[in-house]
Amino acid sequence: SVSFGLQLPWRFSPYIVARGGIGALATNRFGEDLAYLARSLGAEAGLDCRVTRWFVVTPALGYAALAIDDAYWHTFTARLSVGF
Repeated sequence: SVSFGLQLPWRFSPYIVARGGIGALATNRFGEDLAYLARSLGAEAGLDCRVTRWFVVTPALGYAALAIDDAYWHTFTARLSVGF
């Protein structure tokens, strides 16, 4: 997968990350070996909030679209990270 992002270094630092990926999926289904091409494309946006010099809280929202042949999934994420 490949990620590309941008972040500005402030006390409240917004960021956005674009992600894309491609890969192979190998499986055995009903006794038959199968291989699929899996791909994904998505983005995540959040805000790094420096509470103190050594304590950061980061809320973020994300979206990704995943596909294998003609099957598609859409995922949404809400994340709260705490860092020291």
